[in-house]
Amino acid sequence: MARRLRQDDTGRGGPVDQLFARSLREIQAHAGEPAQTETGGFLINEAAQLLAALRLWAQTRYRSDQAVRDMLEALDVRGARTRV
Repeated sequence: MARRLRQDDTGRGGPVDQLFARSLREIQAHAGEPAQTETGGFLINEAAQLLAALRLWAQTRYRSDQAVRDMLEALDVRGARTRV
């Protein structure tokens, strides 16, 4: 079972921790009021872990953040919702 990361877990300074901290800050900056709820905080944490993993994947393939952004923007969210 994966351990839930918290913002204060990011002080270790490893590459994954740094990617997570950066992703968490960026998502929280855009989250607004939902970030203040327990459920919102959980979802933001999950999103930050996903974004950090995608950024790590991109780095291992010598791709930029733009590649991650393009991939996320290409997702068909409405189509995914109807399939679930």
